[in-house]
Amino acid sequence: MPPSSLGKIRVLVVDDSVVMRQLLVRLIGDEPDFEVAGIAADGRAALAKIESCAPGIVTLDVEMPGMGGLDVLSAICHLHPSLPVVMLSSATQTGAVQTVEALSRGAVGCCSKPAGAAGAAATLEILRGQLLPILRSLGRPGPVLRPAGPPQPIGIPRATGMPPPPRRPAPRLVLIGTSTGGPHALHQILTRLPATLPAPVVIVQHMPALFTAPLANRLNETCALAVREATDGELLTNGTVYLAPGGRHLKLAPSPSGVRIRLDDGPPENSCRPAVDVLFRSAAPLFGSAALGVVLTGMGQDGLLGAAELHGAGVELLVQDQASSVVWGMPGAIVRSGLPHSIVPLADLAKAIADRLRV
Repeated sequence: MPPSSLGKIRVLVVDDSVVMRQLLVRLIGDEPDFEVAGIAADGRAALAKIESCAPGIVTLDVEMPGMGGLDVLSAICHLHPSLPVVMLSSATQTGAVQTVEALSRGAVGCCSKPAGAAGAAATLEILRGQLLPILRSLGRPGPVLRPAGPPQPIGIPRATGMPPPPRRPAPRLVLIGTSTGGPHALHQILTRLPATLPAPVVIVQHMPALFTAPLANRLNETCALAVREATDGELLTNGTVYLAPGGRHLKLAPSPSGVRIRLDDGPPENSCRPAVDVLFRSAAPLFGSAALGVVLTGMGQDGLLGAAELHGAGVELLVQDQASSVVWGMPGAIVRSGLPHSIVPLADLAKAIADRLRV
């Protein structure tokens, strides 16, 4: 198998569209730290190419004739479990639903293809802004995590060395921030929590706008908790999970009847909208120490500044450990910052949250 050239990130491009293959090859070829490991127009050719050209990452079209993207993904996860796959889908509702399904099956990231009317130059710029950061973060050394069977019940033993819950009042709100690898991590956590959870859960997951509603719907189907994409003005209620819609910041605001969700189109922070920092910052003065902050797998350091404000208000921070993170950017930033925190493996995070909430 050919080695990587001078440490470049080798990408296998799989797409049935000639135009999209050409654009992706051009995009990857223009970057000095990438190289095209191979090109495939269908699923069976893709599996053969993996054997012959040893890519470091695969970009995989969701909708292909014959052996579709979901079938190819399942085969890759079985035959090459350490090979990260990023799904590309058309900007349609069907494509979004299939992409969310792919993320649940083991894909580690996703990107929506720009509409054909955008033109080649505009399409390249959109892909450069959305796809390249994902590929670059996955190209760094580190494990690639796949879904590993059904979640364990809440009563699993606590990992050795994991600190016991602090002796403080039970939180009245759970805040979660995540990015690359987040859909799988959220599934592993939320499916292990009971419908009677005595707090609302508010989540910022970095995702294009097309994918957040299908993700919320899928989580709602598999969780005891009620999960939905957040809407502006709704009142937080216990036992409900609110997922920030892609493309909009989510803030928490007081009202006479309780805390409500406010969505806005303010400028991106950390190149993200929604941004974890925005959510964390809005919650700190409202809940003080009566909140719990959780930072999961993800690239970049969104959430770090907001986590500092949460800590200043007395909030405990839980961060996913490096071994179980697809990308340890966001949780790693918390660890390196020196903010007090507890590092928890993904398999134990549901138990850690349940312990803090006295469930």
